[in-house]
Amino acid sequence: MFFLTGTDEHGQKIYRAALEAKKDTFIKNNLTFFIELYFSKKINIFNSKDKVYLFYKYFLSKISDCNKYNLDIENILIEFNGKILNG
Repeated sequence: MFFLTGTDEHGQKIYRAALEAKKDTFIKNNLTFFIELYFSKKINIFNSKDKVYLFYKYFLSKISDCNKYNLDIENILIEFNGKILNG
């Protein structure tokens, strides 16, 4: 009996794709937690808590809508980056 051995490039591609999908799923499932953590730190630092709190509620509602209607989460991250992180 003879066995053929060699590299399985296709299997490696599938494995890498599965790892990437796992990372994406982790981020999507925990995005609300990350945003809550960000805002809780900002609320403790800044004196103008009203503005930070309004952004917090806004983004949580957007994430909720994305999860509810199965929408693309990347648009929220782009908007978050534009409105919050860049000022």
